Amino acid sequence: VMLRDILNKYLVLHSVTSTCGWSNHMKEDGCGVPPSIHVRKVLEAYPDMAQRTDKDGRLTLHHAVGSSSVPFEAVMDIFEANPKSASVRDPVSGLYPFMLAASNDNIAASF
Repeated sequence: VMLRDILNKYLVLHSVTSTCGWSNHMKEDGCGVPPSIHVRKVLEAYPDMAQRTDKDGRLTLHHAVGSSSVPFEAVMDIFEANPKSASVRDPVSGLYPFMLAASNDNIAASF
């Protein structure tokens, strides 16, 4: 359960609070690789991660679209790993993922 919560919430949103941030991942300051690579690697290692919920009942997609800082590519990787998650309401907000994305200024992910 702890590993699932860490991967679900903190790894997907890792760079949102880092000194580099998602939006700065490609700058010349050595901040690392695109976050979608991290998400892909997690999904490769744990294919069912996109289907699992955290302690609040939230799916990985809910966490990803709930932040305006998570890039569209990472959101799409998560969505493609579990397309059915797009029709599951976020138990915290009561919103569908596309609504959650739009309400958090993640317009590209409000597909």
